[in-house]
Amino acid sequence: MKKHLKKNLIIFAIFAVAYFVFNYIPLKIWIENEFVFLGIKIGFYATLSGLLIWLKHKFHIEIDVPEKQISILWLIPLLVICFAHPLYALLFNQHTVEEIEVGVLVFDAATDIFVSIVEDIVFVDLYISILMELFDKFPRKRILSIFIAAATFTIAHSYTFIYYELEEAIVILITVFFLIVECGYAAIYFDSPIIPIVLHALFNELNFVIFEQLYHVESKSYPYYTFVIILLALTSCYLASIYKMSTLQKYKPDFHEEELE
Repeated sequence: MKKHLKKNLIIFAIFAVAYFVFNYIPLKIWIENEFVFLGIKIGFYATLSGLLIWLKHKFHIEIDVPEKQISILWLIPLLVICFAHPLYALLFNQHTVEEIEVGVLVFDAATDIFVSIVEDIVFVDLYISILMELFDKFPRKRILSIFIAAATFTIAHSYTFIYYELEEAIVILITVFFLIVECGYAAIYFDSPIIPIVLHALFNELNFVIFEQLYHVESKSYPYYTFVIILLALTSCYLASIYKMSTLQKYKPDFHEEELE
């Protein structure tokens, strides 16, 4: 095994285990004061974010983007899934909460930025780069790596069953799987490492932080499940289309096809 691959595997294992342990401890249930819970959460994820950003730059952890990228404007329709919950609330006349806790909303939103950074660096940048190297001889190494990363991240999110009803947890996990497929595509075919993190953060902030702080939805109904699944299906078809467009792009001048085989 190559030295840098072994190093990346060790880094991934350490941070993945830390992520699993923190999320499977039901702190949200044990700690009734939301500010205390969020304080612990932001401290944990801010620390991990700082370490991961430092390691990413120190060891040059990144995914090579050999093809010329398509226009970033093609990514705009992918943002639809980020608005799934707010759109549902507006279209189906969900009631807003009587009193918005602005402090909790701001604190929670800030916390989730660090969560998105950690999740994206660990399960997209780092993990997909490892998988692509492990599957280097496979003709479909990119798509295979994306789907394995998405499946792993979905399994990591199984703690969702602790906090949500069965049907809602399943829909959330399906959406989470698609999110990592989307972020994986952006990481592999676009030069900026910021793009996947922005997609990830918008998804978390709009669908969970803002939605859950502004709207009072005691239980989800089948119109909700149907609405989200339809959005996912449409967005998946669009993602498949632009993925195909990206694979048809020419190589950049400093990349040669023989180097990639």
